[in-house]
Amino acid sequence: MRSELEWVIQIPVPCPHCGKESTETIARLIHSNEIICGHCRGRIDLTSNEWRAYLKEFTDAIGKVRPIYDKLP
Repeated sequence: MRSELEWVIQIPVPCPHCGKESTETIARLIHSNEIICGHCRGRIDLTSNEWRAYLKEFTDAIGKVRPIYDKLP
């Protein structure tokens, strides 16, 4: 369940170069060190402490939701 949710949930990713936002799945962000902006093709670094902490919050929240789904028929 956890990995499925990570591939479904998308979040906005602001580009530090052009300022526009793209959306990416949590899974792609977790498993990548950088992504390419879909607007300006600039590289967005995902290795910063801020990005890692932000993504950890999402994965922790997904882990808390899993027991609820495990109890559904």
